[in-house]
Amino acid sequence: MTELGDDRLRDVFRAERASDQAWIPSFERVRAARAVHRRRGWLPALGFVCLVTVLVAVGLLRRNPIPPLVRMRVGELRAPTDFLLNLPGAELLETVPEIGNPSGWYPLGRPLRRNGS
Repeated sequence: MTELGDDRLRDVFRAERASDQAWIPSFERVRAARAVHRRRGWLPALGFVCLVTVLVAVGLLRRNPIPPLVRMRVGELRAPTDFLLNLPGAELLETVPEIGNPSGWYPLGRPLRRNGS
C-alpha cells in the first residue's frame, strides 16, 4: 500500500478503537461489581445443597440398611470354588508315615506282593 493508504487505514482503526472504548466499562468498575457479587454470597446455597444431600443419603440408608458383609466366623467361610482345591489322593497328604514301619501307609497304592513270601 502507499503512504496515503496506510495513514487512512491507521485513522480508520483509531476511530474504531475509540468507538469500542466508549462502551467498555473501566477496570475499576468491573472490579467493584465483582466485589459486590462476591459479597452476595454463594455459601448459604452451597450449605443448603450439602444439607439436602446428607438428608437424602441418611433417609435412603434408614430405609435400606446395608447388611453386614460377613456374618460367619472366619473358619466357617466356604467359597463356591472350594471343590477345586480337593486333590485326588488328598488323604495321603493327611497321613504321616512312621520311619521304618511301612504298614498302613502306601504312597503308590497297595504294596506289591513278592513271590514266595
